[in-house]
Amino acid sequence: MRAQDVIVRQSADGPHFYYPELNTGAAVQEVLDDAIDGDTIYLAGVTYYLALNVPLTVDHQVVITGTGVHPDSATTAGRTVVSGNSGIWFETGSDGSELSGVIVENWVDIPNGCAEAVTGLRFKRCWFGGLGI
Repeated sequence: MRAQDVIVRQSADGPHFYYPELNTGAAVQEVLDDAIDGDTIYLAGVTYYLALNVPLTVDHQVVITGTGVHPDSATTAGRTVVSGNSGIWFETGSDGSELSGVIVENWVDIPNGCAEAVTGLRFKRCWFGGLGI
C-alpha cells in the first residue's frame, strides 16, 4: 500500500481514510456508499478497475476530486482513471454533485430510469469516453 493509494472522504465530522487493498471500483463504491450529502471524496492518482457491467453509482450530493487529466498537472501523483466497460452513473439524489480531475474511459451517465431529473451536475478538468443523458 502506497500513501498515494489512499482515498479520503472529507465529511463535516472530519476526514475518513480508506486503504483499499486493490484499486477497484468496489473500493470507490464503498466510499460513495458511506458518503452523505456535502462530502468531498479525494481519489488517488491511480487507475480504478470496474467489474464487468458494474458502474460506480452516485446517489448523494458529493464532490469527487481526482488528481487531474493533463500530464503536466499529474506528473507527480499520477492520473485518476476509472476504467471498465461501464463508467459512472449519477442517480436520483446526486443533484449538485461535482466530478473534477478524473478520466472516465467509458460513460458518465444519467440513466433514463431515474425517478426524478438530476440537475446541477458540474464537471471540471475531466475527460469522458462518452456522456449519456
